[in-house]
Amino acid sequence: MSIKHKIVLIITICLLSSFLIFYATTVSSVRTENTRATTEQTSILIDSKSREIGLRLFNVISEFRLLSQMPAFKSMDMRVTIPYINNITNMKSETFGETADLFAYGALNGKSWVNGEQTFELITRKEFLKIKNSTSEYIVSQPKKVEYLNSDVVLIYYPIINYKELKETLFIGGIKVDKLSELMRQIDVYGGRSWIMNSEGLVYTMNPIEFSHVMSFEDKKNLLTKINPIQSGIIDMDDSTIFYSPVPYSQNWILCTEIDNATMFANTNKITKDMQLIVLIMILLGTIIAYAASVSIVKPINNLQQKMIHVKSGNLNAYYTDKGKNEIYYLGQTYNLMLDTIKELFNKITATEEQKRKAYLQVLQAQINPHFLYNTLASLKWLSQKQGADDVAEYIDSLSNFFRISLSDGAETITLRNEILHAESYLKIQHFRYSEKVFYEFYVNEDLLSILVPKLILQPLIENSIVTDDGIGMTKERLTQVRTNLENNISEDNFGLNNISQRLKLHYAEKSEFNIQSSFHQGTSIELVIPCHKTEGENDV
Repeated sequence: MSIKHKIVLIITICLLSSFLIFYATTVSSVRTENTRATTEQTSILIDSKSREIGLRLFNVISEFRLLSQMPAFKSMDMRVTIPYINNITNMKSETFGETADLFAYGALNGKSWVNGEQTFELITRKEFLKIKNSTSEYIVSQPKKVEYLNSDVVLIYYPIINYKELKETLFIGGIKVDKLSELMRQIDVYGGRSWIMNSEGLVYTMNPIEFSHVMSFEDKKNLLTKINPIQSGIIDMDDSTIFYSPVPYSQNWILCTEIDNATMFANTNKITKDMQLIVLIMILLGTIIAYAASVSIVKPINNLQQKMIHVKSGNLNAYYTDKGKNEIYYLGQTYNLMLDTIKELFNKITATEEQKRKAYLQVLQAQINPHFLYNTLASLKWLSQKQGADDVAEYIDSLSNFFRISLSDGAETITLRNEILHAESYLKIQHFRYSEKVFYEFYVNEDLLSILVPKLILQPLIENSIVTDDGIGMTKERLTQVRTNLENNISEDNFGLNNISQRLKLHYAEKSEFNIQSSFHQGTSIELVIPCHKTEGENDV
């Protein structure tokens, strides 16, 4: 993938991520707030409707509560109560029309009077039988068919306590179910459907066929398990939400309203779609801007790349000439400096190669000298042996071995056997020189004589022990200084030791050790630890 496409991709991803985060957080916040506000307002409205229905019941109960304190009703004076009830019925009919709610007065023997002619038989009704033995102030019945009203009516039974603290009479008030159904139809909340049912699931304000279009039997059964009959609540269905609220004074009525989510949250969904469109437009504009920006960034890079291709082809004059004080411009200036450096290095390498060629010729010429030296030493040895000077011959032989191993035809490594032979040749020469002052012994494992070691690692140590340290050892301060110099590659007066230490590091890296132990007035010991590399077919010299 090119840099331009990467820049476009990265900027687009960043924009997309930013907008998606913005969209997610904003939409979530808006949706949450709108959902909360909508459901809260709807719950308040349903609660208010529930209280409105309960107020209808409360008005009837309050009216009964006042009438029950009248002496005529307490003593069941029919001469007064029946005309009084007729007056109340007529007043309600004049106020509310012929469809006025039921208002009746009855006795606990099962007889009741709406007026002087209309009576009800109460003895078979379970609410009537229940109120006789109940301590409740009142009881609200399920809907009952009232013939003279030709309508289903919810009856409210309110017993009257006489002067003997006994129940002998009762008021019977009724609210037409048609009135409740009409009230349900007036509840217009997002086109929802409202109904009243009791805690057992009996629906009052819809007939079974009408309610089956609202909710199946299984859904209603499931709904009843989730409803708390003593407080308002919200129940989430598959595609709708049900708000419910207990009706005050009804004892077990529940007002329910079902609203389709698509209708209730239409405004929220519209805001969400508008924000989706805005985010898409912003991403598209961001991508276009990112592409334009990437082109302006990549163009000078491409120009610099073309210059480098020319250099690869051998053109060292392909300088970067674009203008503009930006990062690519300064990179181009650095590139131009690099071209100048390459030219300079090329010229230096050419000159160096020429010097190497000349030096090689000089080395070839110098190789004649060692052979001449070896031949001369061999001739001197032969003459010494011929004249009977064996000690001189041995001296010359040691010197010859010393030079031969030192040169080793330019090899960097030799066998341990040859390294020891080189050291021994040096010691023999020193023995001839200092007579009885130099003594030495070698203890070598025969299995290790064939391993390869860097040449000239023993002789400088031996030379240092004879010339510099005569065995007296070093003080702690001097030992610390020597170790510090070796660690930091400082020669000073320890050239031989430093040379060996550095060559071991170069040859074996961290796998070698150069340890010095010394005690003043006791002596010095040096330990070299190197890997064991064996060779095959090594010729001794």
